[in-house]
Amino acid sequence: MPATLLALSYLELYAMLLMVVPILLAFFLFVTWAVVVAVRWQMWRYGRWQEKRRARAIKYRPDGLPYPPFGRGMCDRCQRAYDKVYFLEDHRRLCPDATGWSKWALTHRRRPRRIVRRLIERT
Repeated sequence: MPATLLALSYLELYAMLLMVVPILLAFFLFVTWAVVVAVRWQMWRYGRWQEKRRARAIKYRPDGLPYPPFGRGMCDRCQRAYDKVYFLEDHRRLCPDATGWSKWALTHRRRPRRIVRRLIERT
């Protein structure tokens, strides 16, 4: 192969480069475009996941149970007025700080996945 390249004249080498360079440039531009599209798609998916997570955090407590109905009112424990007070089934009204659900989330981690639990059970 090198012998044939040496046998070519400079004009033929330049003509070959004029064909190869645009093809390589087009290939690299396509690869760059594909990477940009893939990254943007992953960012869009991550944004949707965050939105779903935020929406779920508003509706459900850290232990997975739904929050009770809430509204404006006085907290029975703090004796202060709040914009968000939970109306519990036992007719108490508690602010989010008085319920302790946020502290629960900090002290308890989520349950491990099944695979991890199975590995723990085997040992």
